[in-house]
Amino acid sequence: MDNTVWSIEEKEGSLKVSYNHKNLTPEEREAASFLKGDLLPPNKVVPFFRLMATTGKLTFKGRPLICNFFTPLLFHYDVIDDEATISCSIKERRFSLSDADLAITLPTPLIITRQCLYLSPQIIPFDHFLSAKRGEKASITKDQIEDLSLEEPPVDLTVKENLQIKAPTLTFKDPLGLFVTLDNPDFEADLLEAGYQKRDAEYYCPSTKVAEVLTFLLELGFKVKTSRGQELCPLTSHNVKVDLIKGELKVEGTLCFGEQVIEAKELKSKNHLIPLGEKVGLLPPKGEGAIGELLVSFSYAKNGSLPSQAIIEESRCLVGENLEALVNPKGGSMEPSSRFQGNLHPYQKEGLSWLNNLYQAGLGALLADDMGLGKTVQVISLFSLVEADKPALIVVPRSLLFHWQKEISRYLPSLRVHLYHGKR
Repeated sequence: MDNTVWSIEEKEGSLKVSYNHKNLTPEEREAASFLKGDLLPPNKVVPFFRLMATTGKLTFKGRPLICNFFTPLLFHYDVIDDEATISCSIKERRFSLSDADLAITLPTPLIITRQCLYLSPQIIPFDHFLSAKRGEKASITKDQIEDLSLEEPPVDLTVKENLQIKAPTLTFKDPLGLFVTLDNPDFEADLLEAGYQKRDAEYYCPSTKVAEVLTFLLELGFKVKTSRGQELCPLTSHNVKVDLIKGELKVEGTLCFGEQVIEAKELKSKNHLIPLGEKVGLLPPKGEGAIGELLVSFSYAKNGSLPSQAIIEESRCLVGENLEALVNPKGGSMEPSSRFQGNLHPYQKEGLSWLNNLYQAGLGALLADDMGLGKTVQVISLFSLVEADKPALIVVPRSLLFHWQKEISRYLPSLRVHLYHGKR
């Protein structure tokens, strides 16, 4: 089994490449021929990463590195007087060059952030790049401002031609994207590595993984279209909160898919795809507090089901205190009120705490302890905690009526009891 990995790191403003010289593939041998010792010359950066991008063997700081050639890295200048604040953007994400994990210019600017490598088609002055890398403002002259304004800013046409790759497009063959087609076979390796499987002329992804895989491909820069030609848009931000209010699951807040904003309470989809008119939004199943799984569960709540404990655990930052209490009750046990005349065993106190948490959330409960462990006493202890003037209905076989009356008079004598029964 080939376990060769190629490690990338910065060395004195250049790229250092470390690898095992044994068992190299033809592509790896060609990539190795570009190196001068352990350094990668500036004019070999693009061909080197083109060869190595699909091998899955590139690493940075011990973790897999993904090369993204079709999402451009752009630079932005904010100029005041003779100083400029320089920032970068990848799609809609704006950040400081000093926040990148690695940043060098060869002279093509190259950065690594979030385990993805990006190359910029734009060339900026070397002293500007160094200032931005240090998180400092750059000195800028009027002549430089004029030069930067000529072509949005200046682009090295040779490098641009090498780097300007049309983003691949996936097209759904079914409503959920389980089967897709790819318009550019050059990116088949990326698609297979992400999680799709080749099925003749199409690609298949299991329903349990498709939302996660599509989210990842959108982050890489793939374009995705539904079977109706609608563009798939990732979730960009949200302020969603889900909680139990009087026993009913409620959701508040908004979700943003680019410039399109929708109310979370209006969601009716029972999967991760959200209709947005000419576009379709994609809820991520993981990350973002597992909001996708949580909101899909909310859509099923009208049928009487609640999110599973695993989803609530993963979505803890998005749930209210009542829903949180279902997973993490406050304290392992609790005491009945002073009106209760008796003592509970430790396991009965835990049962009382569980019953009370569900009651406060507006939910019912099924207490299924074995016979003889004191279920009746646990329920009576709950009565001691609720409002004194709030009636409770106990429905039992006629043979147990006087047993309940006796237990209530013993443990909660302040509670008035009325028996109602027929002749049988």
